[in-house]
Amino acid sequence: HVSAALLATVSIPALPTLHAAASHFAATPGKQLRPVLVTLMARALRAADGVAARDGECGGRSGSGGGGTRGIAGSQLRLAEIAELLHTASLLHDDVIDRADTRRGSLSVNGRFGNRAAVFAGNFVLARASVLLARLRHPEVTIALGNVVDHLVRGEILQMEARRALKG
Repeated sequence: HVSAALLATVSIPALPTLHAAASHFAATPGKQLRPVLVTLMARALRAADGVAARDGECGGRSGSGGGGTRGIAGSQLRLAEIAELLHTASLLHDDVIDRADTRRGSLSVNGRFGNRAAVFAGNFVLARASVLLARLRHPEVTIALGNVVDHLVRGEILQMEARRALKG
């Protein structure tokens, strides 16, 4: 479910370079740890509360790990997708910052399309995640994920400053 949803979310055929750059990660999914954690937590919380999924429950099974999507609400699957999009955007930006030409054994987005396209693709993926997040209409979730991005950026800055201090 999540891999197909990611491809659909970042699909923009009218802009071939952006489409190819943004789709690069979705087309070659990694471990998808974040979606697995979100779906496992959703299932655990629903089981603990004895609550059935209400908003578009998925009754099927998925090959994305985490035991499938049975009993997971549509909004929870969307949250799993958002988590993976945020992670993907951070990887696109990290590869530019770190000058990494490869990821997962193949060319990185910046290695294939250049730094500018990789940064724009990262921004685009972040924008798509933000739109999906707003559509959930859950301010608490929006605030929590905003704080996650805030901490991610702060951590990267601290890491950069620490490296700079070591080089001294």
